[in-house]
Amino acid sequence: SFFDEDDGLSYKELETLRLALDYGYFENPKRIKLEDIAKMLNISKATASDLLRRALKKIVKKFIVEISQL
Repeated sequence: SFFDEDDGLSYKELETLRLALDYGYFENPKRIKLEDIAKMLNISKATASDLLRRALKKIVKKFIVEISQL
């Protein structure tokens, strides 16, 4: 699961990722800026960026490992 204690998503990573997805951060063009997501979470832009990168890395890594086992 993505919420395993060892390598799963933290609550803050999930919260940041969900906001980014819900508000169109991953759309092209983006419908929300990273600084707006950061403001919604009351964190810095750098922290928001770090949380998104860590969350995406964990998800991609888990996906690649699982698909490699098929």
